[in-house]
Amino acid sequence: MIKILSAKQIKEADQFTIQHNPINSIDLMERAAEACANYFSENVPAGISFAIFCGSGNNGGDGFAIARLLYNLGKNVEVFFVETGSNRSENNQENFERLPATLKEKVIELNSTEKFPKLTPDFLIVDALLGTGINRKSEGIILQLIQHLNKQVCNRIAIDIPSGLFADQQTEDLNAVVHCNQTLTFQFPKHSFFYPEYAIAVGEFNVLDIGIHTDFIKSEPTKFALIEEQDIKAMLPSRSQFAHKGNFGHALLLVGSKGKAGAAILSARACIRSGAGLVTVNTAQACLNPIQTAVPEAMVEADTDENIITEFVNVEKYNVVAIGPGIGTDGKTAQILKQMIQEFKAPMVFDADAINLLADNKTWLSFLPNGSIITPHIGEFRRLTGNYNNPFDRSDAQIELAKKLNCYVILKGKFTAIATPDGKVFFNPTGNPGMATGGSGDVLTGIICGLLAQGFVSGKAAIVGVYLHGLAGDLAAEELTSYSLNAGDIINYLPKAFKHILY
Repeated sequence: MIKILSAKQIKEADQFTIQHNPINSIDLMERAAEACANYFSENVPAGISFAIFCGSGNNGGDGFAIARLLYNLGKNVEVFFVETGSNRSENNQENFERLPATLKEKVIELNSTEKFPKLTPDFLIVDALLGTGINRKSEGIILQLIQHLNKQVCNRIAIDIPSGLFADQQTEDLNAVVHCNQTLTFQFPKHSFFYPEYAIAVGEFNVLDIGIHTDFIKSEPTKFALIEEQDIKAMLPSRSQFAHKGNFGHALLLVGSKGKAGAAILSARACIRSGAGLVTVNTAQACLNPIQTAVPEAMVEADTDENIITEFVNVEKYNVVAIGPGIGTDGKTAQILKQMIQEFKAPMVFDADAINLLADNKTWLSFLPNGSIITPHIGEFRRLTGNYNNPFDRSDAQIELAKKLNCYVILKGKFTAIATPDGKVFFNPTGNPGMATGGSGDVLTGIICGLLAQGFVSGKAAIVGVYLHGLAGDLAAEELTSYSLNAGDIINYLPKAFKHILY
């Protein structure tokens, strides 16, 4: 896991590294600049010029150091400076002095709007104006410059964090933030990078290793972390050569209603593909033939009702139950949900209409089996918990819900967030826009249910399931494009996702 630290903790990490490596702060800044210059050299096409905008703090010092390194590599570099604080930092001044004389004399000081450059598309704007230490909204000439840069028809890359964006608290006015296509951040991704509200500022981000002391990283506590592939590999056990289907559990899926057999089919196929030993689908009578035709590997129990699920199922032979995809919100189905959460004692998976029914009957939430997994998207989460003014408040509500229910709450989207009963949140890096399609959530329900059936504890089932779901989507998009991706493709690429992790 990559830890996600607060701005205060990041500052402490720098100081710890300076004291215990030991290393001078200017040399730590040089490491950061070298990492950025190397990235630019490897990823920016030849012929692109660099317009580097530096403030007067340490972020601007990074910018001056990057300008020097790129200039020495023969790149076309233009440097602009603007006062972003009352005092220029010592390292900022030092890196300004280190600029080659021929570049230093060309640095343009932006002390009026008339000096703001108009840049052509063959320039790359490098934003090194403001760092993680800001605590108030930009104003004056800084604000004017930020708004000017956002109007330029060039790509923009932020150094460490887009100028004007707060690392771990609400940023109210995104017009006061540089809108970047990409962000090169040092050692730790910033908390605000994981929320859709700030995507226009952050773009895609890359985490660059600058050698922060490992003792600090290991010991520093945080509620937030980014999942890595190596974490998933460590959670996938090897299978015994003598195993049989009884070793990998029996999953029950309460899914589907008339006109929504597709949701049942997708969740059942995904459950089987993720490794469940046996899968039984309980569904409306109208879904019986479609499911048995599309998923011959699954057993099907059909309700006496043609359209919806109305009858309770004896759950003694199942070790996991998933409910929700395509079931509708009829009152009779709601009563089956209520009875199920009262009778079944092992963790369950709740998705789609099951979440909507719980939102309409919030007193039922207290009866959810411990360790259950709830998988809302933002709209469903809003129905469960209410509206929130900003993503940080929404994250706090997600954590509190997981704690209160002793369950795992998976808030789906870009960087799907998994909140745990002990107050932690794990962000998932896999997935792509092609997965924003009908049925994708049904597939995730099936995958998580299949992992639980095999004996994965709830936390691991949630983390592994979300990661594999996104990875399968990524592998599918590589061949099919994000435009043509559908939910069934995610299932078809699950074997490649497992193989990618395991071998």
